[in-house]
Amino acid sequence: MEAGHTADAAVALETLVKLYPEVHTGYYYLAVSRKFNSDDPLIPQLRALEEKTSEESNASVNLNFALGKIYDDCKQWDAAFLHYAKGNRVKNLEYDYQPQRKRRNFEKLISLFSREFMDGHRELGIPSNLPVLIVGMPRSGTTLTEQIVSSHPSVIGAGEVVFWPKALGGLPYMLGTSTPYPECMAYITPGKAAELAERYVEQLKKSLGRILTRHASRTSCRITS
Repeated sequence: MEAGHTADAAVALETLVKLYPEVHTGYYYLAVSRKFNSDDPLIPQLRALEEKTSEESNASVNLNFALGKIYDDCKQWDAAFLHYAKGNRVKNLEYDYQPQRKRRNFEKLISLFSREFMDGHRELGIPSNLPVLIVGMPRSGTTLTEQIVSSHPSVIGAGEVVFWPKALGGLPYMLGTSTPYPECMAYITPGKAAELAERYVEQLKKSLGRILTRHASRTSCRITS
């Protein structure tokens, strides 16, 4: 679905929810993979599952978001808003959002990664052409951009590869310092940067597995992330 093959994804997800009707994530991804109308047989099945699921669980979040999307398709705005609100209420319990802390973190990033810092570290990393990095703010069109780019026969869409948050969290240990990220970047060395880059490229390869194997003969193969 990340590569833009939503019709194929919908067929696979329909099979998933038939084989495993209790798997809540299947309903969420199915809901976002296609459009629904009000007489779709999936709606009562999904409602029954949502009603017997604990309201404080992650399953409830996925099921309510799925119902919100489906009712939105059906132009039943009140029902859509109700389920989106229920899902968001539980989802927000996972976060302890502190705006001032976020602001301080952003200021640290801006201060550290200056033009001078970037110019002085351009040679770090490894000479790999495999990844095509697509970056941007949330809801700015990065997913659409990836779908367009990955429609090229020599490009594979990897979606949002969960690597950098964990890698940067462990960076102080890797660099042998107690200084947290991003300040610990002051201690980065060419060797450590290359090691980190190699790990990222390997993670990209592992995340695609057989798909990448089918493209192995293409020397110009790229992976979007």
